[in-house]
Amino acid sequence: MRVLISTALLYSSIASAQVDLPVFGQQHVINGYAKDIEGEVLSYFSVYPEHATTALLTRCTDGRKAIAWETAPVPASERESTQYFYFSWIAAHNSTTSGGDRSFDLFIGEEKALTFTTHHSTQPATWSVDGVDGVKLVFEFSKADRHGDAHGFAHLRVLRKYCTLGQPLTLKVVGHAQDSPDWFMTFRYTFEEKVEVEALPFLLNDEPAAQPLSIRVMHFGPSTPMEVRVNGESVKHFEVTNGLHVFEVPVAAALGTRKDARIDVHLNDRLMVDTLLQLKPIIPRDIHLIHHSHTDIGYSHLQSEVEVIQNNNIYKALDLIDHTKDYPEDSRFVWNVESLWAVENFLGIASEANKQRFIAAVKSGSIALSANYANILTGLCTPEEMHWIVEYADSLRAWYGLPINSAMQTDIPGMSWSMVDAYAAHGIRYLSQGPNYIPDMPDGGDRIGSTLREQGDKPYWWKGTTDKDSILVWTAGQGYGGWHGFTAGAIGERGTRKIAAYMNELAAKGYPYDMVQWRYNIVSDNGPVDSTISDFVREWNEKYSSPRLIVSNVNDMMAEFDRKHGKQIPTWSGDFTPYWEDGAYSTAKEEGNVRVLSARLSNLIDAAKILNKPIDPHLLYRAKRSIVMWHEHTWGAWCSISDPDAHFTTDQWRVKKAFADSAGWYVERIERIISPHDPKSRELLVVNTLPWDRLGLVEVKPPAGSNIEALESDDGYRVPVQHLSNGNIAFKVYWIKANGTRLYRPVPLKPGEEVNAWLPFSSHPECDVQDGKISFQNGVVDDQYGRTLLRSSLKWEFINGSDPDSSSRCSFSDFARVDSGLIVESWKVEARSNFGDSLTLVAMDHVNDLHFRFTLVKNPQRSKGAIHLKFELNLRNPLVRLGMGEDLITPEHNRMVGSNNDFFSAPRWIDVSDIVQGVTIVCPQGALWEVGEMVDERKTIPGRGTNPELYKAWKTEAHSSSTIYLYALNNYWHTNFKADQEGPITFDLYLKMHGPFKLEEARRFGLEMTRPLITWWK
Repeated sequence: MRVLISTALLYSSIASAQVDLPVFGQQHVINGYAKDIEGEVLSYFSVYPEHATTALLTRCTDGRKAIAWETAPVPASERESTQYFYFSWIAAHNSTTSGGDRSFDLFIGEEKALTFTTHHSTQPATWSVDGVDGVKLVFEFSKADRHGDAHGFAHLRVLRKYCTLGQPLTLKVVGHAQDSPDWFMTFRYTFEEKVEVEALPFLLNDEPAAQPLSIRVMHFGPSTPMEVRVNGESVKHFEVTNGLHVFEVPVAAALGTRKDARIDVHLNDRLMVDTLLQLKPIIPRDIHLIHHSHTDIGYSHLQSEVEVIQNNNIYKALDLIDHTKDYPEDSRFVWNVESLWAVENFLGIASEANKQRFIAAVKSGSIALSANYANILTGLCTPEEMHWIVEYADSLRAWYGLPINSAMQTDIPGMSWSMVDAYAAHGIRYLSQGPNYIPDMPDGGDRIGSTLREQGDKPYWWKGTTDKDSILVWTAGQGYGGWHGFTAGAIGERGTRKIAAYMNELAAKGYPYDMVQWRYNIVSDNGPVDSTISDFVREWNEKYSSPRLIVSNVNDMMAEFDRKHGKQIPTWSGDFTPYWEDGAYSTAKEEGNVRVLSARLSNLIDAAKILNKPIDPHLLYRAKRSIVMWHEHTWGAWCSISDPDAHFTTDQWRVKKAFADSAGWYVERIERIISPHDPKSRELLVVNTLPWDRLGLVEVKPPAGSNIEALESDDGYRVPVQHLSNGNIAFKVYWIKANGTRLYRPVPLKPGEEVNAWLPFSSHPECDVQDGKISFQNGVVDDQYGRTLLRSSLKWEFINGSDPDSSSRCSFSDFARVDSGLIVESWKVEARSNFGDSLTLVAMDHVNDLHFRFTLVKNPQRSKGAIHLKFELNLRNPLVRLGMGEDLITPEHNRMVGSNNDFFSAPRWIDVSDIVQGVTIVCPQGALWEVGEMVDERKTIPGRGTNPELYKAWKTEAHSSSTIYLYALNNYWHTNFKADQEGPITFDLYLKMHGPFKLEEARRFGLEMTRPLITWWK
């Protein structure tokens, strides 16, 4: 329990006190801040970060951005001989993060008193400037924040003529017009006598069942004695000087039951605190500090800079491991590398000696490696790609014998269910999750929904889609950012109170375990190593027996928790539907291309096995790596919206896009090696890479100069060929065995000769365009049900802004027939949106399925907006299903608590069916689907505490519907890859009408439409 009491001091004691000031010497100082008048308010770090938490902020933008405030009143009893009055307040200005020298005007009342300039340096740390009539401003530097900016105190000398006795002074600061975001802050904090008493939930060493009381004193004035009494007995005397001080006093601990203690605090014989403090039972715990640096490959720094940062972190960690090797075991330095991308970079530049140091540190447990190559948006990945995420861990095990049995996912809220299968297949038993954490946001993090509320500090076994394998998942209750804003060494100054607050929080919510996982990532993303952590932990454990702090290896921590509590924790099953995947569709063209490349690469890998053709391991690794790195979660610079054309933003996009481009180059190279094209060949090889016999449509470019009329297979079966308007030929493969091949040769037709044709089971669908909708009516179902009429339609919804109710549809022109024949019927239609976006549709009937190819040319715009493809299906009481590995999910079932309900990730297919009929839909380029309604990005939920911002409200539940949407593209994120999108952007949609839903049929359709028959002339 914490008690804060301010004394009822005399008026003059609150307003002023004698203080030793820099430059000015001993002076009676008046509180320089008492009340806001105007200006932007910001929550920010300060010289007293636990107390002064908000500030008035001005910037050097247009010369009009001002802050103004009142001081405490000038003492009415001041002598007439007093020439100057002195005012002090907490202040800060940016320095190392600024772009140069910046100037600000200080006004007293309405009169400009002086101009002060802040410099692009922290030197000189303390500075002063003179103004009119003897006015002088002194900035007293105290400490730098995590960005290196200057924090301290402002002291102002004011001539008597500007002051009225008994009245406050009005001060105003205005930034000059320098078109810069550089700033000056006045903190909204009043100096006065304050004493705060808190019972810390710790057990002291060397004391019989004692716990500490924390006595925090803010003293304004000369040195003063302080006495602390517990239950009437004087236990401690302290001398308190001007400023903020923290003292500890031991009291008998509460063990098992609550107890009370009477606490009295006197400051210079004034009673400051008189309270009955409730001491709650102390719960012994071990806190495992998982020290790591969250690897954003971009965002906070250019990608090349991130490589340097993370390499230096490993070098620093190796030095600290050596330095602390003789420390007590719990305090020896341990470094956790959350991204094997960083390991690969380090091994690529390290000397042989440093490689061996690194390998030895990993084997000894001083460095822990996460199995993930990077932090990946798994909801965008194909199931095969999820295995590629952890394949580099397999290589490190094979090359060096490194122990890697756990994975760390950081920042990202949510994970595809199929990832559990991939982890289990590669020997990964544990997953430590540290989602995004920003406590003043309404959900406790940025776009995380209910992730932390539902899963924070609640370990569980996560069963995979096969129902055979499980992994132990532990989501850190404060995500990965609980120590953000702490610079190296700040834990020594501020850590005690933070640890106490978290221990009280765990006790209040009934946390049942004696082990606590606490991610320790300081400063911010791509943060540094804290060289003081081992010393802090050693000193802590010498002082306290509980909680015991452990600088921990995530692998060892998870294994220990498994041994102690693995049989007690629950087993959950289902998809942890992720939240951040929509950001990648700020570059829908590249995202769609990479998803197609991912499936194509899997197809080629299997084809090479069937044909017994080796793939160059280097090419294969680079292809997989490029695809995985495109899906790495950092999709834009921190300023990609506020400054989209800055080099910092555009350079990051250039590097990010290179992953997508490289993936295409490597996959093309592999395909040419496996299937070299012979322009003179007259034999066409068809390969089925799937483990079942299948039918299929083949569309291929014919050899130059050929006029193919029909094809004959190697077993003598002849099929007709249709020449398409795009110059290709199309034919039907009526049967090809599982993991098998068929060879076709062109043959001429004799006059009147008929060949076997693939005749449709029904007439072609009746397609029509009207009122912005595309309607399709006839659908094919299983033979036992005959022909079913499934009246349905689809339309594109264009949203300019964040409100889905403001959508508008595009206007289509009439259909024009493109191809007509036994094999393919196709039509083409043009359309345009109200915002100037153009759309081309080519609709094709493949007899058993419909194929729509939409090509968008987006009108570049930087205002918020999105495009959705709406499917309106004529079904009663439908159920929406999405394929996940060997299983499926619905909005209502097979989904974990904490999941995203606004949109869903579909690795391959989505199905909407009632008990009689339905449709399975495959979109190789599109991973995201909305059910029932479009995403609502309006900001309606206020932040916590002093945070005035509004945020998006996430849906708390989802239900099946006969209306679904392909979430095609958007630019809603504040870290988009790009500020705008153009085109062309292609989405292929394959629709298969069916009778009652059958999982195996949906799975096969999903694979067949993303893993087509491979063909080439050989």
